[in-house]
Amino acid sequence: DGLLYVSSYDGYVHALDIASGEEQWKAPADGAPDWVWGAPALDGDTLYFGDIQGNLYAVDAQTGTQKWTKATEAAVQTSPVVLDGTLYVASEVTGAETSSGALTAYDAATGQQRWSMPTAAPLYATPVVVGDALVVGQQNTDALLIGFDPATGQELWRYALPQTAN
Repeated sequence: DGLLYVSSYDGYVHALDIASGEEQWKAPADGAPDWVWGAPALDGDTLYFGDIQGNLYAVDAQTGTQKWTKATEAAVQTSPVVLDGTLYVASEVTGAETSSGALTAYDAATGQQRWSMPTAAPLYATPVVVGDALVVGQQNTDALLIGFDPATGQELWRYALPQTAN
């Protein structure tokens, strides 16, 4: 569409003209409460992104006009993934003394949550679609990779690094 979308620590996603580099728009209108760390995801005429305060945004890709926003309780430092009308977001959930993660599915059109599956460790890597699974990586010795069913969020499989003898 002639635009390059760039996330930024200033709380915005910037849309730049590919030919000139001139900014065409920035979103959200008032800026995100915190850094927009992961790259935005483009699906059709909608651009999706999150910030590390846990806010999710859907904006018009040509104008930056907000379509919906959703406050979550998890820091988003990854890029969202859109597949078949569902937005998947990997995040870090912080508690009083611990930190864990979650893979959450939202309706891409409305932002309504469909399901959320907790993980033992924070998710700092963007999910990847592999065959019929949505795969996430985590920094945990019990499971380096976990494959989830995109429709239900149920765990399909996990891969742990082989244990080595000392």
